[in-house]
Amino acid sequence: DVSLETFAEHICYQDAGDYFAMYSDLDSAEFLVPSRYIRPSSSEINFQYLMAKQLKFFSNNIDIGTRVRVLWNCQLYSATVAHHCETPWEEIDKNCVLQFELYSAFVPVLWDEEETYSIVPVGCCFTALFCDKIYTTIDDHIAAAEGVSIEEKKDLPLLSPKEALLISMSSAGKVLNDTYKLFGNAPFMCFSRDKGNWYPATPASLDDIRLETLCSHIKYNETGEYCAVQSVADASECLIPRKLCRRMNNG
Repeated sequence: DVSLETFAEHICYQDAGDYFAMYSDLDSAEFLVPSRYIRPSSSEINFQYLMAKQLKFFSNNIDIGTRVRVLWNCQLYSATVAHHCETPWEEIDKNCVLQFELYSAFVPVLWDEEETYSIVPVGCCFTALFCDKIYTTIDDHIAAAEGVSIEEKKDLPLLSPKEALLISMSSAGKVLNDTYKLFGNAPFMCFSRDKGNWYPATPASLDDIRLETLCSHIKYNETGEYCAVQSVADASECLIPRKLCRRMNNG
C-alpha cells in the first residue's frame, strides 16, 4: 500500500542497502529511510542480553528476506527471515528459547499463515535446497541443515554469555578490536550519530566488559572493526564502528 510518492523519496539519500517504509505517528506521513538511521528498541537490546545469559545468540548467517521452512513441533511451516528492526521484541516470549536445548543460534521469522513473529533456531530453518530432500528422521533433517550430527552437537563445549555475543557480532561481519592498541590510554574522540557531535572517550576494558555494552553493537549496521569506548563525561560504555573514532587534534 506504499504510495509512488513515498517510493520516490529514496532519491533523498545516497545510501545503498536496505530501506524501510515508515509511518509517522505524529502526522500520518509516509516516508522511506535507510536502515542505518533506524535505532533498535530497548526491548531488542534487552532481549539480546537475556538470550546471552541463557548461552543463546542471534545469528546473521541467513539473509534477511530469505524464504524458509521451519521445523516446529515436528512439522514444517513456511516463514520469512525478518529484519531485527521490524520484529516486535516486546511481544515475543523471552523464555521460548529454553525449549531448544541443543541450539545456540536463533533468527527472527515472520510466519506465513498467522503473520506473527517468533524467534527460531537456525538449525530448524530449511531453505528450498533442504526442503527438496527427504530424510528418514527429524534428527537427520536437522543434522543435514547444520552440517553436524545430533551426537556431535551434544559434545560441543558450552559458550559463555560473552562468547555468545561475540559470535553474534561475528556472524554480522563485525569484529571487536583492542581499542588500547589503537589509541593507548589517552582520550580520543568518538562521533555520536544520535546527538550529531564528537565527544571524548577512553578505551573500555575488554576483560570485564559488560554484556549490555556488547549488545550495543546492534545500534549500527556497519560491518568491520568496532571499538569498545567509555565516555569521559559520564563513564557510559558502548561499541561503535572504528570509523567513528579519531585521535584528538592537539594542534
